[in-house]
Amino acid sequence: VACVAVLAGGAATAPGATTAAAGPALLVPGATIADWLALYGMVMYAYWTFYSVPQVVAGLGTGPHAQRTAARSIRAGLAVNGLSTGAIGLIALAVSRPVTPMAATGIAEAVGAWAGTVGSLFILAAFITSYWSVSLALADILRERIALDARLAWLLATLPSLLLVWS
Repeated sequence: VACVAVLAGGAATAPGATTAAAGPALLVPGATIADWLALYGMVMYAYWTFYSVPQVVAGLGTGPHAQRTAARSIRAGLAVNGLSTGAIGLIALAVSRPVTPMAATGIAEAVGAWAGTVGSLFILAAFITSYWSVSLALADILRERIALDARLAWLLATLPSLLLVWS
């Protein structure tokens, strides 16, 4: 709600609170609109998993309980995603001084190099699974709309972006 208020024109400002650099302070002393936009972007990235809903539904089949099972699976996935995002954010706020732009960096500096390695692997897994879900959704669209073979649709959905990354 606070992010929406900030985006709607700063309605979430504390009465009379100002900062020299950014104008009105936003609910959190020292927070700027850029801070809230960064938080909003992170939350939206964390919840873009809705792209994988068609794959979840298709993967669970068409049995008598498939729709209920799909709904439970989606709720569980969103809960795990939200809880892990929140936990990492709270841990970063608790242990790193000052809080770094990359949570894994601040946690590693405070806790040890092993935390940086675990954080880096977690970030890599998040990127890969997010990319995988979006590329599979795009492949399904290509397969259904253009009547392509499943492997060719996957290749057309995946290869261009991989070539851009590797170039």
